[in-house]
Amino acid sequence: MKRILLITLFLSLFYPIPSFAENDNVVKAAFIRDGNLWTFINNEEKQITKTGKVFGQPKWSKDGQWLLYQNETPADRPDKEFQQEIWAYHVPTGKKKKIFYDGYSPSWSPTKNVIAFNQVGTINISDISQFFNIAVGVHGYTWLPNGSGFLLSSAGTLQPDG
Repeated sequence: MKRILLITLFLSLFYPIPSFAENDNVVKAAFIRDGNLWTFINNEEKQITKTGKVFGQPKWSKDGQWLLYQNETPADRPDKEFQQEIWAYHVPTGKKKKIFYDGYSPSWSPTKNVIAFNQVGTINISDISQFFNIAVGVHGYTWLPNGSGFLLSSAGTLQPDG
């Protein structure tokens, strides 16, 4: 019995078994507080905007490097009081980029860093450097799971005969 105890003690001293492993996963969160965008990364909160006009839900890109958010600003057009700007924030560099001046309902592709958004019935996409019109007369949209396109919806028009 003493021999087994001695061997066990010897092995535990020279071949220790770790009781925990390091977690390489980084916890990342984005949220709106008092109308501003904040991040929580590695147990540190950071305020990203100071406008007090950020709204909606911030959205992470597929690779976790970008955050998509909307900001309300005075409109550039005389027929509107406010407009909804779409912005992307690059987490590693801290740089912000305005994607579009008057769009809504932005979302990332499920497979790459491409943004889709609606602008008065037109679906547009942007690869952060430029944007393209995709479809007109659209009310709502969602990305296909493989990121190859969209499922679109449009408002119906009632006819006199129903």
